[in-house]
Amino acid sequence: MKAILLLSLLFFNGNAEIPEILTQARKAISQGLPLRAHFVQQALIDGEVELQEEGGILIADPDRIKMSYLDPEQKTLVIDRTDYLFYQPELNQAIRGKIGWAIQETIWQVLFADHPVSTVESDGDRQKLLVRMTESSRELNFEVSFDADFLPSKVRQFDDSGLETIFIFSSYILRVKLQPDDLSLSLPEGTEIIEQDEEYN
Repeated sequence: MKAILLLSLLFFNGNAEIPEILTQARKAISQGLPLRAHFVQQALIDGEVELQEEGGILIADPDRIKMSYLDPEQKTLVIDRTDYLFYQPELNQAIRGKIGWAIQETIWQVLFADHPVSTVESDGDRQKLLVRMTESSRELNFEVSFDADFLPSKVRQFDDSGLETIFIFSSYILRVKLQPDDLSLSLPEGTEIIEQDEEYN
């Protein structure tokens, strides 16, 4: 669950001037909601890709998100503000819990939040934000790149352990019409539900 929620990670210092690229990104996302996009998620160890997954993401607003993993196996993650539900059909199992740390929020939530962090740098030429963040004893580094329309195109999360998670977003469809059940997740009868301890997340 931790690796999935590390999609999260764009922070800025609420006491500092907001970088122009962040202002532009907030505007582009707000004007495009609800939106859909294709994503590729990669887990790397010491620079080598150990796992690659892909699927589609639906964002109703920054606090309501549904990620549908399609390849190599089907999985679904639904986030409703601080609540999440992660369903793995092959295991007949669902994990339900709450986002207990700011660093576990999705990038879409954090783009519109005001979190005190260590440092943020912007690179206007490459449309990139570089973030170094510390929360409690956890230290993380992020690179967030934006496309020509100021929508997130790549999120790279890494630390000193050699572990790295990358999300690549593409094929955005903006201002989609939501259906009543688009953000719901119905679990089949007999699904094992694991209540995730917040401290474990």
